[in-house]
Amino acid sequence: MRADLVYSFPTEDDWGPVAVISEAREILPIIKLATVDSVTHRILLSQVWCCHELRGLVQSTALSAMVYTVPQVIGLKLAMPERPVVAFYGDAGFLMVVGKLSTFSNLGLSIIFITFVDSSLDIEVRVWVINRSELRYALRIALRVDTFSVIAADIGVGGYDGRI
Repeated sequence: MRADLVYSFPTEDDWGPVAVISEAREILPIIKLATVDSVTHRILLSQVWCCHELRGLVQSTALSAMVYTVPQVIGLKLAMPERPVVAFYGDAGFLMVVGKLSTFSNLGLSIIFITFVDSSLDIEVRVWVINRSELRYALRIALRVDTFSVIAADIGVGGYDGRI
């Protein structure tokens, strides 16, 4: 099954959901911690993300509730503030999180949010990336700032079609 996923989502794709995951894995240090919200991107990410330690990727696997990553990502960052933490969201899940961004700011948590935007919703986000080089640049900046970062990866309509 893993081989089928690797074949369906080659990491050298010019752009798309696997390219986003691949670049994040490449640019973020090996000591990174990750969380992933529910829906399509979770299914994909949990299959192709590589962890270098137990609990390197934390996710909801039972009820798969959306926005479950809010307490996960806060807990990870508070427990290990020196480590980079990245949270992956779909665009619908991110809309549910927007109201909670002030909590991350008030707590001074430097968390990287990567949102998979599949153009199913109309969202306007200022840190918008449309290719690998823009994502690499945004991730490098996010690693250097002392506050949370939001990166919206526009993967286009049908980015998952025929692959999950």
